[in-house]
Amino acid sequence: MFAIRLPLCYDSLMEDLKKNDIYTVTIEDYSSDASGICRINGRVVFVPKAIPGEEWEIRIVKVRHDCAYARGERLLKASLARIVSACPYFGLCGGCDTQHISYEEELRFKLGLVNSALRRIGKQSVQATEIIGSDPRCIEHKEIRFVYPSELAAFELCPADITVAEKIISEAHLF
Repeated sequence: MFAIRLPLCYDSLMEDLKKNDIYTVTIEDYSSDASGICRINGRVVFVPKAIPGEEWEIRIVKVRHDCAYARGERLLKASLARIVSACPYFGLCGGCDTQHISYEEELRFKLGLVNSALRRIGKQSVQATEIIGSDPRCIEHKEIRFVYPSELAAFELCPADITVAEKIISEAHLF
């Protein structure tokens, strides 16, 4: 059996972050699920619904040995790419990760995902330079996730895919 001993500086960084601590941060990048990424004392912290360039007051909600998770408490400086979602259920059902960003920003986010996969998974040095989008008015989402069945009663229809969502919701009401 092998044991890896981390340098003391790494251990001390982990102790600096504690659940419920509040920090003011600038979001640097996106994670693969469109959460914002910032760093506190060198530690990666994931902040859902945050956009690169934004300044947030965040609360640490979970600390792991390799990263931390936070909740945005207060948006201090919004990105120009931030929009108000047309979906009344955004943030509740969990099906759409990018409803809070403009379509142009969503394409930039997806370009980053493609290039990251080429580099990390495919071990390629080639990079995509453009994501060709569809007409944003005709976008059909292929995934609808409901986190808590008890919350289904509050949903009437889903703009992402009305036929599928209506069937799921009507069946859930039977329980």
